[in-house]
Amino acid sequence: MKRRNKMARKRRGRRRTTRTSTSSEFRLSPSLAIFLILVLVFVYFYKVLSPSKMIFATDQISGGIAIRQFYTKELHRFSFPFWDPFLFSGIPFIDAAHGDIFYPTALLRIFLPVHVVMTLLFVIHAIIAGIFMFLLLRDFGVDNEGAFLWAVSYTFTGVFITQTYPGHDGKFIVIALLPGIFLFLRRGMRELKFKWFMLAALLLALDILSPHFQMAYYTYMAIGIYFLFEWIPMFKDERGVGGAVKAAFYFLFMVIVSLAIGGLQLVPSYLYVSKFSPRAAGHRGYEFAVSWSLPWEDYISAFTAKFSGFLDSYWGRNPFKINTEYLGVFAWAFALAAFISKSRERLKWAFLFLFVFFSIMALGGYTPIYKLFYNFLPGVKKFRAASMAFFIVAFSVNVLAALGYKALVEENNIDLVKRVFLSLFLVFLFLALFAGIGGLDGIIKSVFLHNVESKVRAYEANKGIVPVSFIRTAVLLVIATVMAVFFSRAVKTAALFAAFVVVVDLWSNNWQFLKSVPEPKIYYAPDPVVQFLKSDTTVYRVFPLFYKIDDNYLMYHGIESIGGHHGNQFQRYQEFVGEPKHFMFRPNQIPNLLRYPKFTDMLDVKYVISIPLPDDIRKYPPETQRLILDVKSYLSHPKMKFLRYIQVPSPTGNVETYAIYENTDNLGRAFMVQDYIVLDSSKVLDYMKSPQFDPSKQVVFEDEIETMVIPVDTFDWNVEIVSKSPNKIVLHTVSNSDAFLVYSGNWYVYWKAFVDGQEVPVYRADYILRAIEVPAGEHEVVFKYDSTFNLALGGVALVALLIILISVIMS
Repeated sequence: MKRRNKMARKRRGRRRTTRTSTSSEFRLSPSLAIFLILVLVFVYFYKVLSPSKMIFATDQISGGIAIRQFYTKELHRFSFPFWDPFLFSGIPFIDAAHGDIFYPTALLRIFLPVHVVMTLLFVIHAIIAGIFMFLLLRDFGVDNEGAFLWAVSYTFTGVFITQTYPGHDGKFIVIALLPGIFLFLRRGMRELKFKWFMLAALLLALDILSPHFQMAYYTYMAIGIYFLFEWIPMFKDERGVGGAVKAAFYFLFMVIVSLAIGGLQLVPSYLYVSKFSPRAAGHRGYEFAVSWSLPWEDYISAFTAKFSGFLDSYWGRNPFKINTEYLGVFAWAFALAAFISKSRERLKWAFLFLFVFFSIMALGGYTPIYKLFYNFLPGVKKFRAASMAFFIVAFSVNVLAALGYKALVEENNIDLVKRVFLSLFLVFLFLALFAGIGGLDGIIKSVFLHNVESKVRAYEANKGIVPVSFIRTAVLLVIATVMAVFFSRAVKTAALFAAFVVVVDLWSNNWQFLKSVPEPKIYYAPDPVVQFLKSDTTVYRVFPLFYKIDDNYLMYHGIESIGGHHGNQFQRYQEFVGEPKHFMFRPNQIPNLLRYPKFTDMLDVKYVISIPLPDDIRKYPPETQRLILDVKSYLSHPKMKFLRYIQVPSPTGNVETYAIYENTDNLGRAFMVQDYIVLDSSKVLDYMKSPQFDPSKQVVFEDEIETMVIPVDTFDWNVEIVSKSPNKIVLHTVSNSDAFLVYSGNWYVYWKAFVDGQEVPVYRADYILRAIEVPAGEHEVVFKYDSTFNLALGGVALVALLIILISVIMS
């Protein structure tokens, strides 16, 4: 028996040696592989590379460009904005997470147009993803050709490359850096060198600064699992207990250093979300946490392209689909080959576990196992949209595919692989025929869609894509079978042809998500409404009732609004406007502003932008009728002065008409009152809605205060805005008696106030605003954002960066 085993090992050794020698006619060098990745990325993005074009990225178009434009303008003034005064009556700039504030590419905006940097961010990180994946797979022992093939597959995998359409640059960054983190961690574990752990810490910190905390959280989870996989065997190998302890210390220090750097953004945002934001999902329960999970039909679409559709053809259970998780048939087929080819590669079990674990995570509420994650894994309750976890599934599949390729090249176990691939071909061919005759209609409608009428209609309109999806998969499985045979014979050029097929497969599905619009100076050109508003150079806010809804177009033009597009504004602000459960600012989600006009007086609303409203509302559904009546009632208030109609050409060629109103009872940005009342926070809004409350005469506090204010019969006052910037407001006040100065801007813990240079308490007033006590007479009042905490975090981050730098230099 021993003799037979020995002879078998000799035969395997001879086979590997012979096949290696026959493949010497072609070798793909690492430099050429990286160059080809660069070429492919630039070809993919070619249609958006011109500065005269801007990537159509929904979140960036509606919000991100304006925010980054504001940030860049402040940097050009050698100032850093800690406060955004343009959205939702003011929100903190760092704490509410205004995008990639501290990410290195933000510096490019100092020298290049904002929209160009947005494009470059996607291009640069697509290249980074490909290079890191190539290097990681080489570190896993995959040859240059195979590493190139699966690096290309990962670079253009759906869950990554289609993030351009929604404009999710934070997700894009995290997915791009993931292979690099695994690469440095693996090298650190193998070599037990501190520098590799520190380089991994740097990339982890960049994940946090992207800033996409949820995706970074999943990354920390994934590397923790992988660390255990590499760490446990250390106790039994030559590195022993000492090496294992050293690795554990390095890993822990890596996490600490990464959090120390990322804490510059993470800590303020965590504190803000925990106490002030409607994004504090933990208190919203399981149903909120599982919203935007990945339904099974979308999970199937990751393996067979466009099964449940996307964009206009989507029929799945989520409200809409503006990206895809499509992996490509080659990726999952050769991942399967890693197991059916009898590979002895131990590494595959780690990535199989990651695949299964994060598949369950991504499916979220569509699998009962997720409840265990929700109840027992720390941090899971803080997030919703568990479908984001799929990026680690895509990463794991591509690593497994590379290991499957490696097994075929080294072991030549092709027979079972061919049988499985061809069997799968027959399965998908049968599914295509069965779906083509409507055989799957009943299953899809009842099992996936639960016979929900709107989704059933969407499926009926687009069900033709289902058999096409299966046929496409079947054809690609045939090509994969042929490629597997060539791989098993160590034909190196086969990997290049396979890469070509992968590119065709992924690009044909994903390129639909790369669109462009004209550059900002054209796309955001001031329309007649903005031209009218900018003619008024005083300080005021706009109520965009039916104008640029859920959009930062006004911010782009430097006009302050009580609405906008962000999604992380103050929870109290949402309660104030009347819809605490939503993040958006839409006409049907702001009932308090329409039903209690004094609420907009307090927000310094000078102009209201509406549309001509219909007289006959009987044709509208009840909720729309109620909205129209509320708007009519609000605009018919005596204080609302109609100014004019303004016609605005739309991109579709139509002309949209807007009605401009002036609020003549607007209280201004700052005003003074003498009367006050103290109420429990739960009673404040109800009192403010009552006729007893007049914001021009009385202020509502929630805590007892020590005050010298005594109302007088005749109270005269005047407030003048001397200067105003994001972080500092200077006012000049004159009054004949002690009074409370109310500033129409959101209260936040870091706003400090000074009267003639002396600090005074800043009270939360009228549920959301700021107020201070000002003595009688003439005074200078300064509101200043206290950035001490942020600067301290910056100091900690700088020390951590120095540790990384020293570790690399010393090594």
